[in-house]
Amino acid sequence: MTKNNKIYFKTPSQTVGPFFGNYLNFNFSKKTYANFNEKIDNKIILKLNLKDKKKKLVKDAFIEYWQVLQNNNNLLHFNRINYSAKKKSYLISLNEYKSDTIIYITIFARGLLNHLNTIIYLEDKNFYKKDPFYKKLSIVRRKFMLAKLKSFTNNIKYYEHDLYLSGKNETVFFNYDNEVLC
Repeated sequence: MTKNNKIYFKTPSQTVGPFFGNYLNFNFSKKTYANFNEKIDNKIILKLNLKDKKKKLVKDAFIEYWQVLQNNNNLLHFNRINYSAKKKSYLISLNEYKSDTIIYITIFARGLLNHLNTIIYLEDKNFYKKDPFYKKLSIVRRKFMLAKLKSFTNNIKYYEHDLYLSGKNETVFFNYDNEVLC
């Protein structure tokens, strides 16, 4: 933008926020599902812990997630979630499918100049070992992509995964072209 022959640049949004809890009033209860006929009766509950480098929970954020068929990128599920004080985490609820699915995650949090993108694989689904993004990672970094199966009760699989924004356990993040950033 120019004014009086001077060039002005936009400043990062963090100079005045963002204040996710106050100004981004999404309907977090609204869910989008695709009609796909390979659904299994099992449900998936994924407990995400968003942490800083000191392993403290980051509560002032929201997460968008997509459940996608691996082979053809058909969208099965999309939603936004915020921190649940009652559950002390971010909770994702999904359906299990016969086909291999991937969970794409986008994190919007205080202090980030840009949102962060990552992928979460469920450890009991072995297809991830063939996934091109997973194979690009060093063996040491691969563990940061796997959600651990904690229990399987009443047709519900409970997983848990820690997402670290920085530090030695930092989650593997991708840019828009799905190339590894770190």
